[in-house]
Amino acid sequence: GGRSRAPLLWMAAALLCLPFGDGSSALFPGLHGGCRVTETLRASAPGQCGSAALKEGKLVENEAQSQGRSLRLRGGGLQFRYEDSWKDITIRMPIAENIKARDVVYKLTPSNLELGLKGQDPYVKGDLWDMVKLDDSVWEIETHPKLGRVVTVQLIKAKGAKWDYLLKSEDVPPDLTVTHKCFMDIEVDGEAAGRVTVGLYGKTCPRTAENFRALCTGEVEVEPEKHKRSAAANKTLTYKGSTFHRIIPQFMVQGGDFTKGDGTGGESVYGDRFADESFAIKHTREGLLSMANAGADCNGAQFFITTAAAGHLNGKHVVFGEVIDGYDVVKKIEDVGSNSGKPTKTVTIADCGELPLA
Repeated sequence: GGRSRAPLLWMAAALLCLPFGDGSSALFPGLHGGCRVTETLRASAPGQCGSAALKEGKLVENEAQSQGRSLRLRGGGLQFRYEDSWKDITIRMPIAENIKARDVVYKLTPSNLELGLKGQDPYVKGDLWDMVKLDDSVWEIETHPKLGRVVTVQLIKAKGAKWDYLLKSEDVPPDLTVTHKCFMDIEVDGEAAGRVTVGLYGKTCPRTAENFRALCTGEVEVEPEKHKRSAAANKTLTYKGSTFHRIIPQFMVQGGDFTKGDGTGGESVYGDRFADESFAIKHTREGLLSMANAGADCNGAQFFITTAAAGHLNGKHVVFGEVIDGYDVVKKIEDVGSNSGKPTKTVTIADCGELPLA
């Protein structure tokens, strides 16, 4: 068995920012930490919404983020929730009010964990992604503000590094089936540059893919109480007429800010921000479609297309599609970029929509 202890100081660091908007998969209520709205690509793990911002052409982290933990709802559809930082993994198992410490099953070796309740199927069971320090890892029963009464397990890593998963059994190939095709007709300084066609991975990232598809078609009507950014800007929910506002050669081209056009706006069809859906697909090559964001679980409308592999974005941005035709047009967009990200010409999505799969 494990050993329990009084509530830990590190739990206070876990109370960071909620996702904006509909609050899907919100981890912790209460503290918003001064969330910012600049959506950009994060050079390191996020701590708060908007934890990295574009300043004088460089990515900078705010002080709170650089000192805090990186929080994630992980597991890709599995029943357990866990948070990953460089030094530890925290797991929370909801339990009923009548559950006592003696009812908890906790079996830990340096490479394997079983967690659950006596007489029930294990909540977590399997080989860990990497080794942990057996004597330093602990568990306790506590009340969590979002989940209620829980068993909280803190596993101290044998070496400081981010884990791709909690259990090795989570490491399964993502489904890259293209469920929808969308197009964007591009103009550069008012002249037609061609069409970019993207395929969306709707089986792995259905909510993210649907957001992009609906913003391409413009089919969702603005509801003032739900879509406050669009209503305030007197904009419709569509990419049509918006620009690629940030273009960095040999990295990516970023667009989707249809309310302000400078990286501080945009809005999802669900209302403002929504949660990170899956990090199963990695930024391994050029031509991948991924979400820009304002921090963990703060996705809106802004997206980017990679023009090179970008492994440092893995686990921070959701890849949900790929360019299946017209990558030469993406290169034309890239050609008018700069090291600061400011385009040398205006790149506009003149038209966009959905195409038949066949």
